[in-house]
This record gives sequence, C-alpha cells and structure tokens, in this order.
Amino acid sequence: MIDLYIQLLDKHIAQRLKQLRKGHKISLEKLAEVIDVSQQQMSRYEAGRNHMAGSYLYLLAEAFNVPVSYFYTCLNKQDTTISVRDCLQGDWPIDLATDWRAEDRSEREALLTYYWQQLPSEQHREQTLRLLEVMAMGK
Repeated sequence: MIDLYIQLLDKHIAQRLKQLRKGHKISLEKLAEVIDVSQQQMSRYEAGRNHMAGSYLYLLAEAFNVPVSYFYTCLNKQDTTISVRDCLQGDWPIDLATDWRAEDRSEREALLTYYWQQLPSEQHREQTLRLLEVMAMGK
C-alpha cells in the first residue's frame, strides 16, 4: 500500500507545481532553468512520472515565494487546507492518479474505491456500473 501513497504523493506534488507555474504564467522551459534540468525532465516532474529531489522542491518554493509545505498540502472538499496524509486517507478532491497502474490486487481495489467515492452523483455511479457490466460480459 505504501507504493500507492508514494505514487499519489508524486502526483499531488506535480499538480501543485503545475498550479504554481500556470498561475504565474511561466513556461515549462523557464521553470526548468530554475533548477537546472532539461525541459523534458521538468515535464516528467510536472506529470508526476519522476520523483523530484527535496532540494529541487526547496528551490522551486523559493522561486515562487511559497513555503515548501505548499507542495504537501491540499484543499479538501470544504476548501480547507489539510495535510497530504489526510488527503491520502480519502479526502482528496483532485484526480491524482490518471496514469497510475497498481501492480497488486489490494492496491487496484483501493484505487477503485477511491475513484468510486469521487464520482459526483448517483447517476455517474449507475453509468459506471453499466459500463463495468458491459466490459465484464465482453471477456
């Protein structure tokens, strides 16, 4: 289960970084220059595909004039800042794992439960169940 948390945390940090960059209207290339990496590497960091060193987070926090903790907090559904640990326990309002693939059954089930809880309405849940039924029958 720890791998799931690491993957989700990487995605979260990446999303917070992307929010900062876009909010400040800075190009990916310029952001890469701040920590002296290639634009391709910065793109991987921003997509959450690579782990970012703590020293890079520090430099980015300094550049954007935010505390390093900015990358480790998020907003819950009531727009209250909460810790990433609390987010990881099911109150995460954003899609963090769009390209993440769990390797074991318990992690896949945890991810499925997480996404199910994020569905915005009963109608979405019904549509999802119908889709799953169709997919299961098409083995």
